[in-house]
Amino acid sequence: MRRIIDQILNIFVILAMAFFAMPKLLGKPRSIAGFEQFEKVLQS
Repeated sequence: MRRIIDQILNIFVILAMAFFAMPKLLGKPRSIAGFEQFEKVLQS
């Protein structure tokens, strides 16, 4: 049972990462602007 829960969590995390990474990988302007804004927040 524990292994099934771990697999479901892993699949969910992979899907979430892919969902957020796809626009960046495809080079969508809005995504790039969002990442630049996020970078500015981290640097300040």
